[in-house]
Parts: sequence; structure tokens; C-alpha cells
Amino acid sequence: MQRLLGGAGPDGVVVLRYRPALMDTTLDAYLEELFVYSDKRGEGLGRELLEAAMDTARAAGCGRNRRAPIRSS
Repeated sequence: MQRLLGGAGPDGVVVLRYRPALMDTTLDAYLEELFVYSDKRGEGLGRELLEAAMDTARAAGCGRNRRAPIRSS
């Protein structure tokens, strides 16, 4: 599991989980959590966190990225 923090507060967080892929020898990355405080939304922080998560997963050798069902809080 890996956590990435964003903003000065931090104002947001993304949580990635890795697991072995079933169909090849790479890892799968699962985006378990993406959260930005409501007063910081609309400033692009969520997009920055998502892009950082994808870059981190690629650097870890992940072949596929998965995300959790979307929930709004």
C-alpha cells in the first residue's frame, strides 16, 4: 500500500494498493481512495493526485490501473 499526500495541509490523499496480476508477471495498481477536502475542491488537486498516483504505479512496474467505485462525500 502506498499513500500520496497533496497540498500544504495536506489537503488531499490518494491510497494505492498493489497486487500480482493474474494474466501476466506485472503488478496491478488499485486506486483505493482519493480524497480532497471540500474547501479545496475545484482547484485541480484531485487531478494532480490522480496523475501522481498513475505515475507512481507505472514507476512500480504496474501493467494495469484499477479504481474503486466512485463515491461522493
